[in-house]
Amino acid sequence: MAKVIIKKANYENLSQIIQEIFEVFPIDLHSKNVFIKPNLVRPAVPEKAATTHPALVKAIAEEVKRGGGRPWIGDNGIDIQTLYEVTEMEKTCAPYMVNISKEAKLFEIGGYRVPISSFFVDMDIFINVPKLKTHQLAGMTCCLKNPFGLIPGNFKSRMHALSGHAKKLTEFFVDLYRWRIPDLNVVDGILGMEGDGPSFGTPREVGRIIAGKDGIAVDAVCARMIGFENPRNIKLIDLAEKKGLGQFDLNHLQVEGPFEVIGNFVHPSTYTANIPGKKSPFAPDLEKYLQGWNQLGRVMPVCNEALCTRCEDCLSACPSEAIGIEPQPKIDPEKCLSCFCCVEVCKEKVFIIPMQELQERRIRMGM
Repeated sequence: MAKVIIKKANYENLSQIIQEIFEVFPIDLHSKNVFIKPNLVRPAVPEKAATTHPALVKAIAEEVKRGGGRPWIGDNGIDIQTLYEVTEMEKTCAPYMVNISKEAKLFEIGGYRVPISSFFVDMDIFINVPKLKTHQLAGMTCCLKNPFGLIPGNFKSRMHALSGHAKKLTEFFVDLYRWRIPDLNVVDGILGMEGDGPSFGTPREVGRIIAGKDGIAVDAVCARMIGFENPRNIKLIDLAEKKGLGQFDLNHLQVEGPFEVIGNFVHPSTYTANIPGKKSPFAPDLEKYLQGWNQLGRVMPVCNEALCTRCEDCLSACPSEAIGIEPQPKIDPEKCLSCFCCVEVCKEKVFIIPMQELQERRIRMGM
């Protein structure tokens, strides 16, 4: 039976708690490269509860190091430097932070050719450190959804358009999770988010760390904690169970620690799993909605040709071979994945993200 443990915690007393978690869920860390994946959905200070708190990530990294492993911390975003600075990850976890957006490799996942950060692919151990938050489309975002951040740049936006439907996208989340199942999941539920998460909901004191090797079991416990009566009301959990990823009864999990349902935890106004007959506000004009995602996912870097030194770093970083540099640097729009690996790798800043265009499209999508 899958075991989930719950610990009362605050951000000042984490070392002992993390040590206890690793004792309950032992991992051979000696001489292993260990990738620690927080949820850094946007540049926001920890008090906004949109991102995994850096104190928790640091405590995990130090426990990995104590166990003889080599900890690395990273996530993907449009502007990595700003993301790491604003979330205070750089300041708190500086020795372990790495930019995982510089290169990607293509993999067949769930029927799609998907770029995954090359740095992650070479890791021995994967520790998943999501934030306990609500989500406007998924109901809740936690262990099953956090690996979406392994995809660099703007390709995550394109996945919304490529899938064409919320159910298809949910299936992709499950397929991505199954492609590389984490070795351990540690959820930051000390300061959670309620309401219309995952980025702009309301911070909510929960005071818990939730952990386990089975991410589906951990998500099921988290769903119950925040007031979803049946874990299957979270479509990600329901689909993961139907795909055979959960070999246990979701209603009878082995939970150790202070479990209690948080009263009046506000669910997203847009999530419809518990409301028979109600449709999402995104449903009335699905074609227009998907068109918006498609436009957002098609934002391409622009080239400043005069700066190019023909070093060819961009050629090795581009997973889809979309870049040519002769006679001038150019990007093939039919091949470009909008992963922005070329932007991250180019020391001469030949490739630039058109931020104004990107921001305008995000505003039109209500992001």
